[in-house]
Amino acid sequence: MFMSKRPIDTWGLLETFIDDALDGFYGYMDSDDDLSPFMDGRNIGRLKKTQRDHWQATFKDGYNNAYYERLHRIGTAHARIGSRRIISCAGIEFCWTASITWEHKKAGSVVAKCTRLPAS
Repeated sequence: MFMSKRPIDTWGLLETFIDDALDGFYGYMDSDDDLSPFMDGRNIGRLKKTQRDHWQATFKDGYNNAYYERLHRIGTAHARIGSRRIISCAGIEFCWTASITWEHKKAGSVVAKCTRLPAS
């Protein structure tokens, strides 16, 4: 099954930009008039850590029983506060955007190093 497989060291890659992605996502949530009420009274630092821990466990351990237990707890928590599915999609979008930004920065630094190589 596809979902039971994961690329080697996926977390090693995600770890390089996950904090920026979470900062962007929660900043967006807090600044949006329709979404900011979901953040009222919430400990944003704890939410970021919980989400980071979830992604780390997912990409280090794969889609095992613990993953599905976390997914159930997450879904229950989202349902309890009336969170819409679009919010989860926005979170994933922030991760993809952060990964692309990270790749561009990485590529830019490689290009910069190459342009500084001495001519032969």
